Amino acid sequence: MLRLPAGMRDRIAEVARANNRSMNSEIVSALTRAFPPTEPDDAEINPEDWREQEIASILTSMEELFLRLKALRGSKD
Repeated sequence: MLRLPAGMRDRIAEVARANNRSMNSEIVSALTRAFPPTEPDDAEINPEDWREQEIASILTSMEELFLRLKALRGSKD
């Protein structure tokens, strides 16, 4: 869990929306700018890759929820 000063979450959300990113991606982007990579393995991930990873994560979550819902419906039949 990350504790943020009052108002910072809203500011991050606003900037993330403006940049068409999730709050997590916006925070990672800011941290990457503040702490540039020092080794080749730490190279910044392409924003397109972030989006693809986020979409894959969302789809996985949706599939898990669908399976849970299906199991709950099945248990009530």
